[in-house]
Amino acid sequence: MVTTPDLKVLLWPAYKSTDFEVHRNWLAITHSLPIDKWYFEETSEWTLDYPPFFAYFEWLLAQGAYYADAAMLQINNLDYDSWQTIHFQRATVILTELTLVYSLYAFVQSSPAASKKQAHAVALSLLLSPALLIIDHVHFQYNGFMYGILIWSIVLARKQSILLLSGIMFATLLCFKHIYLYLAPAYFAFLLRTYCLDPRSIFDIKLANCIKLGVSIVAVFALAFGPFVYWEQMPQVLTRLFPFSRGLCHAYWAPNVWAIYSFSDRILIYLAPYLKLSVNSDAVNSVTRGLVGDTSFAVLPEVTPRMTFILTLAAQIPALLKLFLRPSWDNFVATLTLCGYASFLFGWHVHEKAILLVIVPFSLIALKDRRYFGAFRPLAVAGHVSLFPLLFTVQEFPVKTVYTLVWLIAFLLTFDKLVPASEKPRVFLLDRFSLLYTALAVPLMVYTSLLHHMIFGGKYEFLPLMFTSSYCAIGVVGSWLSFSVQAGSDAGNGGYLAGQWPTFWAGAVTGWTGLIRVDNATYIWMGQPTQTTLSVNQTAFEYTSTRSTFTMDVLGQVQMKITFLSPVSPDDLLRSSLPYTYMEVDVQSVDGKQHDVQVYTDISAEWVSGDRSVTAQWTYGVIQDESRPRSWPSPSSVGWPASHSFTTYGTRTAFSVPTSVVHPAEYTHAAGQGKRPTHGSDRPSFPHKSWQPPSNPDASGVAYHQVFRQEQLEFSEINQQAEWGNWYYATSNVATLTHQSGADATVRLQFLANGYLANIADTNYRAINDLYPVFAFSKDLGVVGATSQSTIFQLSLHQKNAVQFLGANGVQSVPSLWTSYFPSDIDALKFFYDDYETGSSLATVLDDKIASDSVAAGGQDYLSLTSLATRQAFGALDWTNTPTEPWVFLKEISSDGNVQTVDVIFPFHPVAIYLNPAILKYLLDPLFIQQEAGNFPQAYPEHDAGSRFGNATGHPDGNAEDQPLEEGGNMLIMTLAYAQRANDNAYLAQHYDILRQWNNYLVDEALLPQDQISTDDFAGSLANQTNLALKGIIGIEAMAQIANRTGQTEDGANFTNIAHSYITQWQALGINYNANPPHTTLSYGQNETYGLLYNLYSDAELGLQLVPQSVYDMQSNFYPTKFNQYGVPLDTRHSYTKNDWELFCAAIASQDTKTEFISTVAKWLGVTPTNFAFTDLYDTVTGNYPPGITFIARPVVGGLYSLLALNSAPSSGYVAA
Repeated sequence: MVTTPDLKVLLWPAYKSTDFEVHRNWLAITHSLPIDKWYFEETSEWTLDYPPFFAYFEWLLAQGAYYADAAMLQINNLDYDSWQTIHFQRATVILTELTLVYSLYAFVQSSPAASKKQAHAVALSLLLSPALLIIDHVHFQYNGFMYGILIWSIVLARKQSILLLSGIMFATLLCFKHIYLYLAPAYFAFLLRTYCLDPRSIFDIKLANCIKLGVSIVAVFALAFGPFVYWEQMPQVLTRLFPFSRGLCHAYWAPNVWAIYSFSDRILIYLAPYLKLSVNSDAVNSVTRGLVGDTSFAVLPEVTPRMTFILTLAAQIPALLKLFLRPSWDNFVATLTLCGYASFLFGWHVHEKAILLVIVPFSLIALKDRRYFGAFRPLAVAGHVSLFPLLFTVQEFPVKTVYTLVWLIAFLLTFDKLVPASEKPRVFLLDRFSLLYTALAVPLMVYTSLLHHMIFGGKYEFLPLMFTSSYCAIGVVGSWLSFSVQAGSDAGNGGYLAGQWPTFWAGAVTGWTGLIRVDNATYIWMGQPTQTTLSVNQTAFEYTSTRSTFTMDVLGQVQMKITFLSPVSPDDLLRSSLPYTYMEVDVQSVDGKQHDVQVYTDISAEWVSGDRSVTAQWTYGVIQDESRPRSWPSPSSVGWPASHSFTTYGTRTAFSVPTSVVHPAEYTHAAGQGKRPTHGSDRPSFPHKSWQPPSNPDASGVAYHQVFRQEQLEFSEINQQAEWGNWYYATSNVATLTHQSGADATVRLQFLANGYLANIADTNYRAINDLYPVFAFSKDLGVVGATSQSTIFQLSLHQKNAVQFLGANGVQSVPSLWTSYFPSDIDALKFFYDDYETGSSLATVLDDKIASDSVAAGGQDYLSLTSLATRQAFGALDWTNTPTEPWVFLKEISSDGNVQTVDVIFPFHPVAIYLNPAILKYLLDPLFIQQEAGNFPQAYPEHDAGSRFGNATGHPDGNAEDQPLEEGGNMLIMTLAYAQRANDNAYLAQHYDILRQWNNYLVDEALLPQDQISTDDFAGSLANQTNLALKGIIGIEAMAQIANRTGQTEDGANFTNIAHSYITQWQALGINYNANPPHTTLSYGQNETYGLLYNLYSDAELGLQLVPQSVYDMQSNFYPTKFNQYGVPLDTRHSYTKNDWELFCAAIASQDTKTEFISTVAKWLGVTPTNFAFTDLYDTVTGNYPPGITFIARPVVGGLYSLLALNSAPSSGYVAA
């Protein structure tokens, strides 16, 4: 920034346009003539056509110009350009640009702390803008000065307390340059809604504010135009300001729809004879088709000023309506941008320089998320290239091209690094071709500036201009369409808490509402209640492994931070025993004033059942007694089993082979996500009043709402939701707490009207969708200043029994683990609520550990993946039984709903290995118990412990999804992985017989796999799968080490020999050595195929060193040749992939290949249109769900921890015999 003026001084001798003479002439007019002659003087063709404030500005500059060179101030001294004149005028542009410097400083200072880096980058990009350099410092104008005023006005609009100053500043700007009228509708809508109308009701007019705003604006315009009104010169002034006699297009075509229209007309002239179209011969003779004057068209209909006005207004109205309904600062700047777009694209006689009306406000929000940046990027390219015709001399070619290219590369790359991900998909006309579009800018620059003259000489002078305008118009129009439809194709809400209901992963609404009342005006901060339309402005979002934090702004007066904390306690059985989450609501004043604040939140009965027609029941209570968990010893260790002959548990080897497994149909998120009918949509206005809430004499302990399904269906699910257990919504029982249950509209209107609840309960137990009962709390925070005030809420599910399980003693009910620590629901509730500080501290320790280890292993991109995966992976776990013998049951979310799916535990298990290997044992135990009790007749492991979660009743008839090699390899690999980390060889000995049985199946089948499905069952069955065979062979070597660890050395030697023999044969069967580069195939002999060889990971994880390093290197060299935009396909049959398997491959690849995998998956995460719960399956070309398959919220994302799980891998899997 310090060197910026130096660069601009170096440009003083450069080309200067007629605008240089325009402003010199205005200096002369304002200095030499009385004011009443200014708008009549016409000695020069460059008459004064700016509003009076700019004329006064020129008069002020003329006072200094007199001392630089008085000759420049003579009206008749046309085209005067002494070196003193040049230096003076150039210097004034630089000096007056200090307004831009100050306004950008104010913008950075006013930006939220979470987005300071982005604000700094935006400010620097505008200060160094090639557009301002070309227009102001070469071509010559004072745009930097005036855009400084505009940005200053926009920044002032950030705070409610200084909105009036924002309006005054913009009115002042209009009196400097009337082109800013393009943006006036946005200012009108914003100031009307936020300053002149009550935030709670559009029918409550703030008369005093209306008067203040009206008087202020009239005063500004009176200062500017008053003298000319007095002299009755306004008709002359308006004629100068609005020269409609000029043509549709300016001398240089602005890249708008009329450029495309004109280009199309030129093409149609040549096509007219073939299409039998009539041609206006007079229009054909207009070669340049865009010079000042009336523009006529040869084939297409003529365009009138009225038509352009109607089109401009029509394009602005949707954005203005949205701003009026949701008047946040971000929406205000977005509407300014869209108003600029509409006026630029459809306006009459638009100057190409007016593109700054779009670029400047858009820059301020371009880094809000990747949707915004995706629309901004082509605008930045097209907008700047469109200005090149302003500098048409060869001497300026290097300046404009090199500087612009450097700026585009430097700032677009920087923006790409800084811009946060969007939870809403991008919809952009040029999205798939943006790189090609950008790349075409370079040859276009070269042709229009150099090659055209070399090829055609003085002929076809209109072509460079036409090509430039048409090319740039495509980019600008595409950018406008992208920004206009930024809401997303799936009707999503873009990750904003306000404006859409929270939903269960399967798509159904689980109502959760948040309201805040600030100085008697109420705003939504979560959910979509219809009792008010006002919402807070969400300014930031960030997540860690255990937290999601949303930052909200309430009209620049109050800031909210809403933090959802779901503790993950991998080595703490007590704190893992109950499904619960905390919500902390933190509020503080940010405008230096004190505000009266009340906070409201409720949950609906939709949480208790997937059937909204069933009856819910509820109660309210307060628990004040201390709650302490029972003490338990650590989980018992397994004793070494006595010597015995081998036991056989299953003998069947035949299995069924489906062509592929069809998973449940796509859930209905898209059109209906977060939508449901809500009663009581009336929005009454409420008077400002003092109030007194009901007293709360017993203000201590924890207050709670309990809500449950009246007719409990234990171990049942409807639409994936549990139909048993009690839900609790709790908070601290303080003196300013009020509560209420009842119909959603009734309860929320009570808060909107009074700022408190009635401390009453609705006892009409009814269907969930019958007047939607809700269970609410309100807390009066009183007077809130700069010191933040926090409130904690807790939501938890209490089930006495977690699953029914088929084990050694038949089917038994297994209790939830929390029941071992607490005698009742409310005892558990009280402990966990009071445990918030401890739980939060432990969560911070875990967050820091994962962050530090992830960055060390794979950089910031890798952290973005692991931290997002953590809660999703652990959210599928149900902790059960007793602390001395804990069992963890896992649900295969979204793909099947099975319990304890082995090939889902397998991709999950790296996160367990990293955080606490014992978790893997707790998951494997029920599988061993069930099969060792003789409850599965096959010789290979069962696919899962039960077909529907809650019912781990196995498959005693053997009718399960058969994945014999897959599950056999998985069980052997995971059992050894646990035992290695825990040094628990007794566990291996305990299960040796069944492990040996499964291994014998692998010995028979692994090298030449029969036609069967693998874990990727959706991809279809296949014989001789190279990757599947590798898993089986590694499983055999794992069994060899299990044998060695348990003293079965004869078995160990035998299985090792078999594994090494197989791996040698496998290399001959499964590798295409003739390919360039060589690689493994999808199946033996199919040399044209390939797939992700993710099962190689287990060789490294167990330290077996079975597979030669050459195979690792070969695959590492091969993968980079197969990257699509968002990753490497799973195999050659489809373009989709799985990010868990990609990270398995990354973990064992070379550094460069590992980095490419991680950065590509991270890039996908930032732009994917899959904006529901984190998916593991996506298309590598589109980034979307594959057609017909939608995986959501699956615990397999634990596989993203593959790099960190290798930290504990043994250097060798071998144990001495």
